[in-house]
Amino acid sequence: FFMLMRPSQPYPTSQPFPGGAQMLTEKGVALAAMQSVIINAASTRLVPTGLLGSVCVAVKDKRGSTTAVLFSDKRVSQVFKAADKSGVVIKGMDYLGNPLEMKTGEGGLLRIDMDMEPLYLFAVPDFFGVNECVRFESVPSLLEPKTGTDVLAEISNPFDTPAKMSIRADVSCGVASTEKDFTLNPKEKRKIRIGWETGDMWKGDHWLRLSVNANGTLVTVQQIGGYKSHGKVLGVPVMAGEFKLDGDIAKWAAIPEQVANTAAQAVIGRPVEGAVNPAFWRNGDDLSFTYKSCWTAKGIHFLITVRDDVLRPPMNEEEEKKSYLFDSVELFLDCRPYAERVEKYTPGATQFLIVPRTGPAVIPCPVRAMGKNPPPVAITCVGKKHGGGYLIEGTIRPVDGSPLQLLDGSQFNLDVSIDDNDDKLGQTGAMFGRRVQMALHGISANNLNTSAWGRYKLGGQGPQR
Repeated sequence: FFMLMRPSQPYPTSQPFPGGAQMLTEKGVALAAMQSVIINAASTRLVPTGLLGSVCVAVKDKRGSTTAVLFSDKRVSQVFKAADKSGVVIKGMDYLGNPLEMKTGEGGLLRIDMDMEPLYLFAVPDFFGVNECVRFESVPSLLEPKTGTDVLAEISNPFDTPAKMSIRADVSCGVASTEKDFTLNPKEKRKIRIGWETGDMWKGDHWLRLSVNANGTLVTVQQIGGYKSHGKVLGVPVMAGEFKLDGDIAKWAAIPEQVANTAAQAVIGRPVEGAVNPAFWRNGDDLSFTYKSCWTAKGIHFLITVRDDVLRPPMNEEEEKKSYLFDSVELFLDCRPYAERVEKYTPGATQFLIVPRTGPAVIPCPVRAMGKNPPPVAITCVGKKHGGGYLIEGTIRPVDGSPLQLLDGSQFNLDVSIDDNDDKLGQTGAMFGRRVQMALHGISANNLNTSAWGRYKLGGQGPQR
């Protein structure tokens, strides 16, 4: 229920009407439409859609009739087996209760366009489901940037007549190629190879999607995800001479920067298309930041420059204990040996909370290491107000016994998240607390999961613009 209606949370279900009456809004009508399906439900089951970010729920009512509820976080098309033959009328309604009618095509197949607005199909058969004419046979579990890999899939003709099959392969990153056109006899199967050149693959989860047409008609889309990649290694350039921790940004002029200034990097408070909510991230003036890093024999040094139109850092020791609820910086470091960098925190992976300074003078910033394991490094920071926000300059030094070594070629994983609180001191009325968090690489669960942090190596030219 809440998944279906989440995009409409900012909107009311009713609004005043002249004379004091209440008039249902579109959301109110949508809720009534949904209730008409759910109130008499006897059982529900998930129907696999073959597409990431899409859901089909089959709701069987007390009379034994089944309604299929379909929605997706993006607009996509999928083909379902909805009848035993062509020409069967399937009735339904949109999320506002408007009636719909559609007819099945050859083989009882029905193409459905899904998006964030739920679609309801009434009296579907128990076998209602995605047309399964693709089966993946060989799936690599780990991908690396700038490499090639093969994925094997079996394609079948779903019709009782010969069909000219046409295949298109799409991937989350890089380029995929495969056989494009061939003919299959009725129910015949054929194995194909999909070649995947990964290119500059980022760290995280990736997917491959096959769209299959038979005789010019889409018959299925099958997407397989869960491909993991450690991502591209970013170089950390060496800085010649002695590094002085003084908040002077002039020495950083030649060091390349990384930028966080897009809605996709707002891991908390990311805008929802079509919805208006004062808690959503608005633009780069609301919150954005740059990150630069270099190294010397004394440590790994970094400069974080934050743009924030309303400054609300922790104001006392109690607030500093939970600085992530205010304007603050979270730095995540994983210097465990490469083979030991699992998702869970173990010794060698640490979250640090850094409290910014918002006065004109450069002064030390409090730094707190989180978790029970002793941190493998010590971090020292200074900060001040800067431009339309603040800056933090810091040095990361390995402690005795640390797995991190200050040697050319040493690797580690790192991420930076910026927390934003726009509540004003003495404010009355509604307050949001931390309303937005932006991450350079990772996710909102960086404090629990280390898998999405950036991958760095001492040496090289640094991140390229």
